[in-house]
Amino acid sequence: MNNKKAKSIRTLIVILICLFVTILATVGICCYNYYGYVNYKVKYLDDYFEDANEKTTSTKERIEKILKWDAKGYSDKLNVTYRDPITKEVITDVKVSSDRAENVNAYYENYTLHLPKYFDINLYRVVGEEEDSDGVKKYTDSYYFYLSNINYNQIPDFEPRNLYMTFVEGIGEESDQALSDVVEELKAADVNTGFPPATYSYSITSEDGSSFLKSYFLLDNPVDEFKDEETEDGTTKTYYIYSNECRKSYGDEPVNFSETKALTFVLYYQNDTDRSSFKNLVEGTFEANLKDNKLITPEEFLALDTTYSGYNKAFYQESYRKFIMPKIILTGVITFLIVGVVSGVLATLWIYDPTSKQNASKTNNKTSKKKTKKQAN
Repeated sequence: MNNKKAKSIRTLIVILICLFVTILATVGICCYNYYGYVNYKVKYLDDYFEDANEKTTSTKERIEKILKWDAKGYSDKLNVTYRDPITKEVITDVKVSSDRAENVNAYYENYTLHLPKYFDINLYRVVGEEEDSDGVKKYTDSYYFYLSNINYNQIPDFEPRNLYMTFVEGIGEESDQALSDVVEELKAADVNTGFPPATYSYSITSEDGSSFLKSYFLLDNPVDEFKDEETEDGTTKTYYIYSNECRKSYGDEPVNFSETKALTFVLYYQNDTDRSSFKNLVEGTFEANLKDNKLITPEEFLALDTTYSGYNKAFYQESYRKFIMPKIILTGVITFLIVGVVSGVLATLWIYDPTSKQNASKTNNKTSKKKTKKQAN
């Protein structure tokens, strides 16, 4: 093999190695940015939650945006009815007109109960998926009442955390009487025994999980804010959407909401410091989805046409990919160019052979001398 051919093979090998290194570095950076770079995840959540809390977005859209992020599957297409606590009239899409009713002009539309005096209510079944300490996946199954578009000036010194929910098993006259007894007991009780609502929050941690980087919340569009809109330190008050997890029933032997085929519930307000503030806001009934007279399982619920799929707090899904791909492409191109230039310089230095230049110079000198001699002769 002559020197020229050996040099060509060597050059080709060097080029291939540099190209491989450039591609490997580019792929590595892109994979790290997609899977490991937590700042991109924070930016994605900033964008996602900012969009969820956009002022032009309805509170129901906000709720479902958060549920999509949080849950494996969710649905508000449930067998729930609401009724006025005074007249016992079922609230439909026709506004309540009775002057005796607690909720005049209330109506139920698109799975949202509108109580103009107080707030809107949405009931959701929410199924999540998580791993236990042994790495075995299991489902969580819960029901939540979401309270939004809150009117803060209908009840004196109103505080959403003083809203409570409780229920009794069954539907019908006996259950209605049982609920009525519960309401009387709640009025006379020294402490609230139902379940209060809570605000939503989600936090993202550093890559090693040692610290919180940022927390996100679900904001409300209050119908009527506090008359004093500023807090004591002069900042504007922030209003949140509240959720009330429907868990155990009232009584000495409580049952879980998610394990009950049918139930009758009450949502009421009572301030711990003022027991006379008790107000029965709305009542209703709920019937669970059944199959062969048994409650459908979370797996069966997830398979229903009425169930919406969620991300289950996972980043690697279509929404995240859509957000991050332009950034991945940009960093990939920049990495490819920088590593390519560096590799090219190193390849040039690697391929460069000063002895070959000297030999070429000697050969040219000899050729030149020969030509001179021939011309002299």
